[in-house]
Amino acid sequence: FPSHDTESDWSIASISGSDIGRVKNVEVSLIAEVTPAPFTPRLANLEVGIKNEGNMPANDLYVMATVTNGYSLTNPSEVFGTSWRLEKLKQLNKGQSINFKLALRCNSNAVTGSLKIYLSATDNIDDPEALKLNLALNPVIFF
Repeated sequence: FPSHDTESDWSIASISGSDIGRVKNVEVSLIAEVTPAPFTPRLANLEVGIKNEGNMPANDLYVMATVTNGYSLTNPSEVFGTSWRLEKLKQLNKGQSINFKLALRCNSNAVTGSLKIYLSATDNIDDPEALKLNLALNPVIFF
């Protein structure tokens, strides 16, 4: 029987969440989905979608993502990542949506953690008007 390497026999569980609300007086939605990367232990795909649900353009919005210790956010082909990402959206027209694709990597052995995503009029995660998603990150053991 092949031996099981506990370092590689797990991945990050699928999870998704959404929020809708007003940012800068424009109705916007924020959606995030985490899915395990096929054949790649400890790696998951993260897709974040922002849509202008209102009737006016939304200007100068910030999308921020942060992860707890043990996890990092990277571009899909990168090895090294950070615990914090920030993107500025210059303009999102009425009905327009935009998607960001990142990789989510667990840097230690099967730990739980959290992913927080913010959509805000400022680059401050403590902005009281920010839309917030808080997703629990959990390992899933392969059998």
